[in-house]
Amino acid sequence: VPVLTPNVYRLADLTNTGDSVLLPGEATMYIGTDFVGQAKLPLVAVGKPFTVGFGVDPQIQVSRMLMDRTRTTQGGNQVLTFKYRVMLSSYKPAAVPVQVWDRMPHAEATNAIAVTLTKATPEVSSDPLYVRDDRPRNLLRWDVTLDPKQNGEKALAIEYEDRIEFDRTVSIGSFQAK
Repeated sequence: VPVLTPNVYRLADLTNTGDSVLLPGEATMYIGTDFVGQAKLPLVAVGKPFTVGFGVDPQIQVSRMLMDRTRTTQGGNQVLTFKYRVMLSSYKPAAVPVQVWDRMPHAEATNAIAVTLTKATPEVSSDPLYVRDDRPRNLLRWDVTLDPKQNGEKALAIEYEDRIEFDRTVSIGSFQAK
């Protein structure tokens, strides 16, 4: 989530395949013999999937840049267009799948303000759960694979553009693009 942190976190999607419910509480996380942190585990029913974290992966790096911002008028509306670039670098010796999350502004009053994703390269994820639950809240997700040592000039670029359209009489208070 490059807008929040430049760190990339290791996550594991697991399923409780045991015969007992996993009770909530603290878990100590290791990768091999290396301690990577502690996590709070939720109550997990038998057969239920859940996600756990295994700390920061320093061999994958991410950055996010605002490339362009424009303000135009279309009819009686103000139109703000933002272009962003997310860069992913891998210093790993093997290919690794990565999930990249970002967000667009979310307007509660959808009849007064329209927020639209106009371009995305590569396309955002088509995972059915993501499309149903997170995409309507203007969360963006890409499922990409970083090749071995894909960094520097070979870093993976994700570029997208969003557009905010609203009546020229509407004032957006503390909105900032970073």
